[in-house]
Amino acid sequence: MRNVAILALAAALLSPLLTSAPAHAQATRTWVSGVGDDANPCSRTAPCKTFAGAISKTAALGEINCLDPGGYGVVTITKSIGIDCTGTYGSILAAGTVGVTINVDSAPSMIVRLRGLSISGILTGTKGISIIGTTNNNNAISIEDCVIDGFTQNGILNAANNGAFLVKNTVIRNNFGTALAVAAASGASTVKATLDNVSTFDSNFGFAIGNGAQAIIKNSIASQHVTAGVETDTGATVMITSSIILGNATGIIANGTVRVRDSDLSYNAVGLSGTIQSHVDSSLLNNGGGGTISPVGAISSPQGLQ
Repeated sequence: MRNVAILALAAALLSPLLTSAPAHAQATRTWVSGVGDDANPCSRTAPCKTFAGAISKTAALGEINCLDPGGYGVVTITKSIGIDCTGTYGSILAAGTVGVTINVDSAPSMIVRLRGLSISGILTGTKGISIIGTTNNNNAISIEDCVIDGFTQNGILNAANNGAFLVKNTVIRNNFGTALAVAAASGASTVKATLDNVSTFDSNFGFAIGNGAQAIIKNSIASQHVTAGVETDTGATVMITSSIILGNATGIIANGTVRVRDSDLSYNAVGLSGTIQSHVDSSLLNNGGGGTISPVGAISSPQGLQ
């Protein structure tokens, strides 16, 4: 009887701890739904309403998924996490503000994955995705299968000082500023950017790469931009391959190092400003004069098909 009494007392003491633990736990996978509620635990059967509501209930390195194509609100990310709405296109309406803010100073070596999002600023939002941070953390940010539209400053701005950056299969359009910019907020950037199958359309600049950053632009489009399709600052290094630069005020403004291969530069009011290094398999058609082409290959005076 004495042993039974001891076990009963232990169970009574442990009971409050056991019942309260789930309230503090964070799940590695959570869900949001247009008919969810942020008071829910963000489980599949009891989803949350917003990304902001779900992120506090999702463990670091975990993932938030969308159950339906709802509007999930703006969000600030301060830890390693994924938001994946592939197949449903989770929406963020960012009127007068930033759609997604990623602060890489918040945690060391942050890994952030965004996929399957439609982010709209309806021409009043400031930035679609803003990556900020001044410390030299080895962060890794990837953005895939997204549509970003209608911002007054940037579609995507990576203003962090360091890290790896991937944008793939993404459309960025109708922005008053730059569609996609990599430029450190203070000093030279050491960001290494891979921009693959990114279509930029109808902005001030298409791609803008700042001092110190290294970027590869591959299988991409820069079209109908007010100032330039691609712009590089002094100290930037950019490789453009298998891409189309079409119908811009200036095709490429090369203040930094720009090398082009297997690409089409066509119907720009000014083809080039500055000097680019061009391989022999690129095509230039109906561009206005300007700039210098330094051939990479055997042809000494490239013109047209090089």
